[in-house]
Amino acid sequence: MIADETRASLVVCSEEMSSAAVVKLLRLEPAELIIMGSPTGHDKPPLHPYHLVRFDSGLQPNERLEKQLEAVLEVAEGRAAAFSTLAANCRLTVYCSYSVREYGGWTISNELCRRMAKMPFEYVFGVSCAVPNVCHEERKVSDRGKQLPDR
Repeated sequence: MIADETRASLVVCSEEMSSAAVVKLLRLEPAELIIMGSPTGHDKPPLHPYHLVRFDSGLQPNERLEKQLEAVLEVAEGRAAAFSTLAANCRLTVYCSYSVREYGGWTISNELCRRMAKMPFEYVFGVSCAVPNVCHEERKVSDRGKQLPDR
């Protein structure tokens, strides 16, 4: 069985401020650090167009999305002044991903929404359906629910 997975990461991007300067200001250990102008490994674009630093929530992917967001905010709220400084020259985005087996979702409480709104972040939510690798035979079904013969 494939389990639901959630992740939340704070990404800081800048054309002006180096990744090292971002890490120094925030005093956080990044999960990923990319230097502007370094190779992307792809044809388009061949070079990274900006500096990028990613900080993950630190939680396991089986934690609910609300908990992932709370973990990111707890760290960020303690550095609110530094993030306000970064907001002048950087794009600050919290990426939330949710991979669900069949059905699922999350609820962001009013309190969590207020906390999110106080920070100078954009929030991106991505949802994907993790369907098991199983072959399914397509069958035609009439509008009355009866299976039609295969052709």
